[in-house]
Amino acid sequence: MSAGKENDETPPWVVSLVHVLLPVLIFSDEAEKRMIDPWLSIWRSQFKQAAEQLREMVAENSFPAGLDVEVKALAKLLDDVAVFRIYIGSGPSLLALVKQVSELAENIWTLTVGPYQAAFGGESSVAAIVEKSANRLGDLGERANEMLFGGRSDEFLNTVASIGATLIQGAILYLKGTNAEKFALLRDIGRDLHLIETKRLYLDGGQSQENLVAYVDSVRTRLSQFAHGQL
Repeated sequence: MSAGKENDETPPWVVSLVHVLLPVLIFSDEAEKRMIDPWLSIWRSQFKQAAEQLREMVAENSFPAGLDVEVKALAKLLDDVAVFRIYIGSGPSLLALVKQVSELAENIWTLTVGPYQAAFGGESSVAAIVEKSANRLGDLGERANEMLFGGRSDEFLNTVASIGATLIQGAILYLKGTNAEKFALLRDIGRDLHLIETKRLYLDGGQSQENLVAYVDSVRTRLSQFAHGQL
């Protein structure tokens, strides 16, 4: 996702940092819900990639003096999560590391990206993202049964999840640090859609598919209520 309507006064390293930190912030928040494969391996791999990107930015002297210390610390924590040895009962220890990642990533975001967020578009950008996402969900709802009962379940789940990711990104980019209440509401809606890719469908006569359609419709209703200030 583009960092938005950044202007000429936004340093290029800030935009680059946004693209590295967004998935870190999203997966840190969702880690507890993604503790089984393939989801566990996917977000740990994302953390490894983020660590490499941060180190590359440090090597290029992208950051203002002093910031590289915190960035290196975040890269190390991300690596620690990526190479953490999984064993029976290791969940709490892994999540404790993820919490450290989240806290440091949040701090770096506040210090570096926060001062420039007004240039990204603000609530007008949120409105456009919400409207488009609601329209996409409405279209999916009309095709849901055809897709879920026609061998295209993965496509349905992945599309819903991508809409959720877009909403979370929009919440972080345009509302984080400026409107805490709206940020939390939109992030939660986006998270509920993004995590849908982790849901399993069973051979239960179509009950799990019907439940999934109803669930997505309920989240779409919340998104509509958010758009109209009814939450």
